Amino acid sequence: MGKTEVKSLSQSIYTRLKWEILDMTFRPGALLTEQSLAEQYQTSKTPVREALNHLVAEKLVAVIPHRGYVVSDISYDELLEIFQFREILEVAAVELAMQNATEQQLDKLELLAKEMPETFSESEVPRVNSLINNQFHMYLASLSNNSLFMQTYERIMERLYRVMLKDTQKNRASAIRTEHTELVSFMRKGDRAAACDYIRGHVRRTKERVLKI
Repeated sequence: MGKTEVKSLSQSIYTRLKWEILDMTFRPGALLTEQSLAEQYQTSKTPVREALNHLVAEKLVAVIPHRGYVVSDISYDELLEIFQFREILEVAAVELAMQNATEQQLDKLELLAKEMPETFSESEVPRVNSLINNQFHMYLASLSNNSLFMQTYERIMERLYRVMLKDTQKNRASAIRTEHTELVSFMRKGDRAAACDYIRGHVRRTKERVLKI
């Protein structure tokens, strides 16, 4: 297998393994080994090792000498810092979106705000709602038209994805839909102060719920 093929396979394994960590297929504390993952993905250890090294750099897994890798958890202090930074980013996202977004883009944002399905099985609901919640916030951030901002925002949302799974339970779907829809309403009116205050409150309410879980 050439270097290009190994790199391509490593990227594929990295993407798949990262998602399996984010959606809690591999939960915090789970032990991963190059051998077991190579067998699971039906490949050699080399692309698996490269994928794991990327995940170590992103703090999603940590090395355990002579044993393998462990899926990392997020500490309470780290969550506080992430939510503090997320609040800053969300306010900036709203401000930039209000400067740049077209009516058609706001229409799409409103559609995403209303897409909180409650017709899935109990086991599916948290993941479906979390994905849709993430799509809404990622699209809002994309309206900044700033690639550096998007990259930073995406990393923050990835770090929060696992804990957000716990927040997007079935009984939260309606409330999240309402909050997203009201935010878009303020943005349509051009009320920058109200929209920024609302998204700030939205993030703070989320933080308070998540930190109690």
